[in-house]
Amino acid sequence: MANGYPRAKYIGLPLQVPVWISYYTAWADKKGAVHFYNDIYGLDDVLYKQLSFPFSQLY
Repeated sequence: MANGYPRAKYIGLPLQVPVWISYYTAWADKKGAVHFYNDIYGLDDVLYKQLSFPFSQLY
């Protein structure tokens, strides 16, 4: 991998292990304060466009 990151390595496991990957740009802490982070993948705009879709067009 570029820029000094570790190289990817294949590790075989005897059983399949489920892996969940989550990507959040906003998160509420235990006190309820919301923290915002940079959207490095540009997915917030995609999500916003999907949420802004007029549902009346579905029917």
